[in-house]
Amino acid sequence: IDVKFEGAAEGLLNFSWVRERIEGVVEETIASLLVLPNRFGYAIALKADIFVVKSPVSQGVLDLTVWGAEGLPAAERTWLGRPSSDPYVVLTNGTEKFQSRPVFKSLAPVWHWTTSMLVQEAAHQRLRLDVLNDRAVGRDDLLGCLTLPVSKLLEWGPGQKVTLELQGRKGGPARGAMTVSAAWRPLELDADGQHLGEAGVLFAGVHSASRLPKLAEGTMYWVVVKCSSLLETFPERPRETPRVGEAAPECTAGEADAEGMEERIAILRRSNMSEQDMAAVLQVEPGQLRAALRSPPGRAGRDLAAS
Repeated sequence: IDVKFEGAAEGLLNFSWVRERIEGVVEETIASLLVLPNRFGYAIALKADIFVVKSPVSQGVLDLTVWGAEGLPAAERTWLGRPSSDPYVVLTNGTEKFQSRPVFKSLAPVWHWTTSMLVQEAAHQRLRLDVLNDRAVGRDDLLGCLTLPVSKLLEWGPGQKVTLELQGRKGGPARGAMTVSAAWRPLELDADGQHLGEAGVLFAGVHSASRLPKLAEGTMYWVVVKCSSLLETFPERPRETPRVGEAAPECTAGEADAEGMEERIAILRRSNMSEQDMAAVLQVEPGQLRAALRSPPGRAGRDLAAS
């Protein structure tokens, strides 16, 4: 994301730290909607599983090890006046971030840090590795960064260490090098539960909640999930659902189904689908659809939802 500011406040807004903060907010907002693992989806068929549409099962688990780096630039000085940095690594995979411990007073740090992450689309996802200087006061300095396609990591094979050049955020001369390795573990669905005693990945979805206490006007609700006994390389931070307000009880379940059916019919009509194809998508009999479409406006959804 690149933002260009113009106008009366152009000078202030183009300061690097102001630009980075604004770009970060924009990037986070877009990522919360459209960056994996987040997806935007809509179930057209009434019987479609919304969790399969918006949160399909991941393809596998990627174990990434950052062994160390060398030739990093110095962002500060020691008490003796020697150039130095306190580098640590931030790994970004889609909307998820993972952070290593810092190594103090070193331009050739050794981390031996491994973290595990779920990968939804190995052919299209990229990882970003940022090396930053840990400052006690003020904003941490970017020492170098690199991006890697997940598909490239899978070509290396387990156990192969690869040294890669670090650059600035917008390219430029080398800022040292980093040594990494990767191991790929594809996931297989255990539909009958025969492997419950082995390590695995659990996918859980929260659809809705009802009869919650209303503390005050504008109360927001969300669910926090935390799993115990995780594998050592998986972060133990809790996962949160989006925060939402109370939904007004504007209609009954039957009315909601009818309204949803009307929306689906409108979408399919805009796509210029034939009645036969529309019936197949909506999972209704062609004759029922044909009769409903000839009903007065607003009746088609109720007739089909009730059938």
